[in-house]
Amino acid sequence: MGFGANAKSTVGRDALRTAAIATGAESFAETAQTAIEVGQKFAIDDEYTAQQAKLELQMSAFAGAAGGLGVGGGAAIASAVPAKAQEYLDRIKSTGADISGVDIVKNGQSFFWSGKYHADINKRTTLDTKLGVLETFNPTIPKRFVDSNIVVLGNLHPSVQYKSINQLLGKNQFLILDTMNFWMDNNLEDLNKVISKVNLVSINDEEAYLLTKEKSLENCASKIIKKGPEYVIIKKGELGAELYSKDEKFSLPSFRVKAIDPTGAGDTFAGGLAAYLSKNKKIDFNSLKKGLILGTILASFTVEGLGTSCIERVVKKNILERLEIFINKNKIDLNLSI
Repeated sequence: MGFGANAKSTVGRDALRTAAIATGAESFAETAQTAIEVGQKFAIDDEYTAQQAKLELQMSAFAGAAGGLGVGGGAAIASAVPAKAQEYLDRIKSTGADISGVDIVKNGQSFFWSGKYHADINKRTTLDTKLGVLETFNPTIPKRFVDSNIVVLGNLHPSVQYKSINQLLGKNQFLILDTMNFWMDNNLEDLNKVISKVNLVSINDEEAYLLTKEKSLENCASKIIKKGPEYVIIKKGELGAELYSKDEKFSLPSFRVKAIDPTGAGDTFAGGLAAYLSKNKKIDFNSLKKGLILGTILASFTVEGLGTSCIERVVKKNILERLEIFINKNKIDLNLSI
């Protein structure tokens, strides 16, 4: 789980130094869990890269960390990681995040996912999922964070997410849910209980179709909202993302770049979204639109290199430059400042 507690800071100079936030898409919490050892290996089709490769992502925690710039001094993580993750925990802690809620499991194994991206990089096939230390994780949220204004429920077993929700004070808190097809296939009843308790569900288009059995994204969003959330974000890879409420819809294209490795893009996206929301006292459809834009821009850096090699080098100037290009090109009438 990730918590942005009453954030008061502004965006800092360096994405890694100032990033301390719960990210979700796969969230900061998830990256702290999943990747710290090497969470993901991908076999990429010849049509995409002209060669097959296994990409070792040893620092995916930084995908979410870099995405969450702007919330320094007010973030915490509750998760479980193997003991070999200590080096990466130290690096996360250096961003200002509170890791006192992280369980370190001796001789444990990290969460592992492997999959195959196809010629259309928006499509992927899951080959293997191993829960590792997360299989028996029992969350304990530090007391000083139970009233956090932004809470991202990382991609964990729905029962763990539900236990976490029950530890929160529940007053003026905005809960963002990250989940995946694995839980939809194996723990749908528990997942629906969690969905009924959150404010925002953020998933990709394939997951939306799987969860709802609908044939259009509009119907998917409508069906999810009827389960309880006020908002739904449906991510479409290089085709952008869509934000829904009961009465409104906002479509946003992606920031087009040469994609090398989409690993961690969802983490970065969620980090930017959560970071922006934590800076705003009022959370409504308009502020979510702005958070969506910031998350999209940040994710565009992540996909330009393997793992976190690009997002680690991003500074505020880079973000502002892309924001200006993106807003002008798409004629977006929003006053967005970071």
